[in-house]
Amino acid sequence: MRFISLFLGLLLFITLMVHTTAAANKNQGNSNPVTIANAETHPNLLPNFGFMDLVRHGVPNGWTWQSRNTVSSITPVDTRSEFGMRSLRIKNATPFGANVYGTMWTTNPIHLTPGTPYTMSCWVSISQSTVAWIGGGDDWRVRLYFPNTYGKWKQFSLTFTPSPSEAEFTFRINTDGQTNGFLLRDPKIEEGNVVTPDPPATQIDHPLFLPTPMPAINTDNPWTFQAYLYSSKPMKNAILTAMLKYDGKVVQQKSKVNAPLGLSLVTIKEDAVRVPHASANMQISINNSEGADRATSNTVIELFSANATRQALLSIQNAVPSLSKMMHKAEKMKLDVSYPRVAVTILQHLTGYALAMLDHNQIQRATSMLDQLTPMERKTKRTFQLMLARKLRYPPTPYYVTGKISIKKATFYASTKVPEERGVSVRPVNFTGWGAFDQVRKDLNILPDYGANIIQVEIGPSAVFPSEGVVSDSAVQDMIRLLKQAAKANVAVNILISPHYMPEWVMKKYPDMNVQKEGFLQYSLFAPEGREILRKFLQYVIPQLKGYPALHSFCLSNEPTNAQSPNDPNERRDWQEWLQKHYSSIGELNQLWGTNYTDFDAIPVQNTLNPPPPSPIWYDFVRFNQEFFAGWHRYLADTIHSIAPNVPVHAKAMTWTMLGAPEVRYGVNAQLFGDFSQINGNDSADFYNNGVGEWADGWTLNNMAYDLQHSVLDAPIFNSENHVMPDRGEYPVPPQHLITDLWQSAIHGEGATTLWCWEETFDPKADFWGLEMERPACVQAIGDTGLDLMRLAPQVAKFQNMKPQVQILFTTAARVWDGNDFSDCLNKVCTALDFTGMKIGYVTERDLVEGKTPIAPLLIVPDIRHISNAALQTLDKYKGHILAFGGKDIFGYDDYNHPREVPAYHTIAFTREQTTDIDIWKRLIPYLTSEKLNPTIKITDINGKSQWGVEWLTVKYHGSILVNAVNYLQNPTTIKVWSGKKSLFCRNILPTTPTGYVKTIHLNPMQPVLLELKN
Repeated sequence: MRFISLFLGLLLFITLMVHTTAAANKNQGNSNPVTIANAETHPNLLPNFGFMDLVRHGVPNGWTWQSRNTVSSITPVDTRSEFGMRSLRIKNATPFGANVYGTMWTTNPIHLTPGTPYTMSCWVSISQSTVAWIGGGDDWRVRLYFPNTYGKWKQFSLTFTPSPSEAEFTFRINTDGQTNGFLLRDPKIEEGNVVTPDPPATQIDHPLFLPTPMPAINTDNPWTFQAYLYSSKPMKNAILTAMLKYDGKVVQQKSKVNAPLGLSLVTIKEDAVRVPHASANMQISINNSEGADRATSNTVIELFSANATRQALLSIQNAVPSLSKMMHKAEKMKLDVSYPRVAVTILQHLTGYALAMLDHNQIQRATSMLDQLTPMERKTKRTFQLMLARKLRYPPTPYYVTGKISIKKATFYASTKVPEERGVSVRPVNFTGWGAFDQVRKDLNILPDYGANIIQVEIGPSAVFPSEGVVSDSAVQDMIRLLKQAAKANVAVNILISPHYMPEWVMKKYPDMNVQKEGFLQYSLFAPEGREILRKFLQYVIPQLKGYPALHSFCLSNEPTNAQSPNDPNERRDWQEWLQKHYSSIGELNQLWGTNYTDFDAIPVQNTLNPPPPSPIWYDFVRFNQEFFAGWHRYLADTIHSIAPNVPVHAKAMTWTMLGAPEVRYGVNAQLFGDFSQINGNDSADFYNNGVGEWADGWTLNNMAYDLQHSVLDAPIFNSENHVMPDRGEYPVPPQHLITDLWQSAIHGEGATTLWCWEETFDPKADFWGLEMERPACVQAIGDTGLDLMRLAPQVAKFQNMKPQVQILFTTAARVWDGNDFSDCLNKVCTALDFTGMKIGYVTERDLVEGKTPIAPLLIVPDIRHISNAALQTLDKYKGHILAFGGKDIFGYDDYNHPREVPAYHTIAFTREQTTDIDIWKRLIPYLTSEKLNPTIKITDINGKSQWGVEWLTVKYHGSILVNAVNYLQNPTTIKVWSGKKSLFCRNILPTTPTGYVKTIHLNPMQPVLLELKN
């Protein structure tokens, strides 16, 4: 290592030089370091690509905009690009969800030649994580997503080859996730494999540089930098200067050039700069012979040395045997090495992944991994030195042992073992691991060394029935081998039965199954033929898998939604049967709906792909779709349980489809899904916010959904596709975000999770690009938090099983009729309540209809105007406090929109998109105080005032009081804990070495603490 450091230092020293070259122009050959030549450009096939011609509502001429099921907008911005073109500001207030997007597309298709490569590109400026893309084609297969650019303009491009069916190509700009507003400019589709600039959209009378986007530059060999120059007139004998600045050094090159009229390409060659890693500034300027007509460009480029990175990675790899030896020595001393073992495993295996990146010329990715692996290696070495000197000891940390898993309310129980101790004990267990494809299978034996104890894998009907009359056993046998291996490795296995993998021959044989749909389930679920195939599949697979002890549970579906075109005869049949079951006559229906249908056959199927405005028919159709979709899942669950009655099942429903008003069309109802489940299954997301906005990360979705699911089914939550960072994300993600996500999810009832996704990739377009596996510090945070959740599982279980201290009314009628008013109020009420110290629960309309009154002393009504008469009658019997947010028409209508008189409730005014969450919180705090509903233990800021942005909950545990608290804000804060008017001493027991007792606790952003109060 010392030799390498000296070598690199010498390398940096010899780069401190200034190059001055002789005059050169485009005709003097390639020996000159600075050259200029006519630029090859390709026509932009997009219409009005500069957005200069606008029509109604600011939509560019030649384009069509539709916000669809989002609260999104586009606004032309006259801050124009270097070449005079407008930008579009794109905003979206709707969270990411399946088939939830706003879109702008070319009104007329673009003519492309199938089999010919084309490149699409655009410039964007984004200041936060979002989901947005350009593209199109069949099923919108061609997509170029944008990462956070931290407010800087960056160009992105993607080369694709259209298929014969894509000769008429509709180009789209999509916003699929929340964003405060990002800018997009200069979209382009051009023939060929490279990006070329467009000519100016307006007259420019001075020279202008447009730097080309540069990838990471490997300085081990001579390299080049290129930029486009536009000149409105020829420039003879101009002086072109290139100046590279890095690490306090300057390298300069000059040439005399002739710049032609229009676009030209400037090429700067460099063969002396050799750096391991540096951010450099390349400044290019040009002056004509008279000193006028000057143009300057400054571009930040990243310089790397693949050789230096490789040597450093190899050095870490070579240090692993020594670390392993120290670890084994500590084990012989009866010391628990669970936590440092995570780091050793990362250093041993992920260093090889970083080296493979260099083999694929992905220097920047490899260097980013090196930047995290280097301090990890040093810290791990120091950790073992302290342990061997008996100056550091980790607490005993139990690990899961393969065996029976039971469910007690919201917590999993299983056999565990503490290293170096005899015997096993059954105790609360939290499962943490990964999904879902090849790499988890390859790494199965070492996953416990990463701190993981569960995986999700999949098997679907197409693998078992590859063609009609043929049954393949290979996938089942592979799964059996995996289950046997997992049992030995002490890793639980959740099996996704993947009904979306319907065999292609089935689709061809049964035409009625082919309907236009959204989501993974691309066939009619109403068709009996599909259900029969699934029955045969389960009856073949489940008997072979059910008896293996590593089997944790079956997941029934992947991101299930049921939205399709309204021309399915099987759906029509089921819809009419549902209507006849719910209404004794067509007259009863007409009276309730305010319609005049002659018979049930005349009532049309509703279009869930393009939902209509609220109406009685749409409300009933939503209920029908929810009940059908839950029933379809129940059929799968019952089929499994007829064979394996003791294996839990759940569905991987996306959390946002359970909550939002626009998403009601998907047919997902958390309570109905709970009816067929033994585990609350879901797919949820929580992304780091990159310093943008009020919150450090996107915690609200998980909290809301988990509290809802636990309220409708008292069982553990299993997020089996846990998105903790966006696919293809290239921005840094702090490890603290992963710690907060996993710990707080467990506090809110998550008993198991498999993160998306443990998979290697070298393809920048792959979904796995940018995920945890290439972020060693994040992998360590996941592993360490998984160990924390095992070590402190009994304490966490107390929080998981808390009874609600406040409940929120949640109804399908509100999602349909009250729409975004209800959703906006619900989101903000939940956020505000999280900072009151009260455990949140939900009451559903179905609960009330069944005669179940709220169990908490306070019920919150979030701007709900529509509720059934039966539900309202039960609510009249409730003896607790009712606090409504909204206007004077709370409960002013029944669930079919008939007005009625209702008693007055204590109401706090709320107006969508005007009232904020902190407004609600400021009104809640005095209300809770006046009604004596405040929790006994209270958290404040250092001055004793109520603390916004810090969530806390309190439980009793073995005679002591525990307070879990977390700071969701972007900035640190200091808190105090109170009982009445007395400030309490407390210590944080979450770290492996608990802190001492103090009266003030400093909380960094995304820092959870588990405080034990001093008796």
